[in-house]
Amino acid sequence: MGKVRNWIETRFRVEARSLAGFLARVNLILLVHSLIRSRLLLRMAGVEG
Repeated sequence: MGKVRNWIETRFRVEARSLAGFLARVNLILLVHSLIRSRLLLRMAGVEG
């Protein structure tokens, strides 16, 4: 999971020097977490190989 998160975060590097940058960073972390969890749930259900 860490490799996927690191890959996505390095592709979408966001500087948190302002409130907008900070909120973008938090949203990116939440998005990555959601994508990783949904992929794991699909794998556990046997839908994804």
